[in-house]
Amino acid sequence: MVPNYGPYAAPYDPFIFAAEGQYHGDGAVTGRALEIHLDDYEPTDLGSASLTLMGTVNDGSDLASGSVYRASSGLPWGLLISDTWIHPRERTDILNAYPKFFDYATQGTHNDWFTPSKRVNSFLFAVE
Repeated sequence: MVPNYGPYAAPYDPFIFAAEGQYHGDGAVTGRALEIHLDDYEPTDLGSASLTLMGTVNDGSDLASGSVYRASSGLPWGLLISDTWIHPRERTDILNAYPKFFDYATQGTHNDWFTPSKRVNSFLFAVE
């Protein structure tokens, strides 16, 4: 499946990296070496710490197959949404707020997973 990022499609690879000296979990490396990319984009040459985390805990990344920055469930580590989106409340699983997101992320179906008719407002930030 090729992700559809609309006007942000390849060759762009927007990503974030960790702040130096900030806590990112027990045993996690901080600073520039820890990168978080969109699914199936490999880390840069400076993202060495990302490689050591792949395949650990519940990460399902597999560099050999090109499937990276995905949880073992198939969900991506990061999202690029080029439309209006309301994020879930703190400590709310995205699948509770947007039940069709799993199908979108793992099968490429339900491209409208984030629209008002597909979301559960009680799980969203600032929506009553």
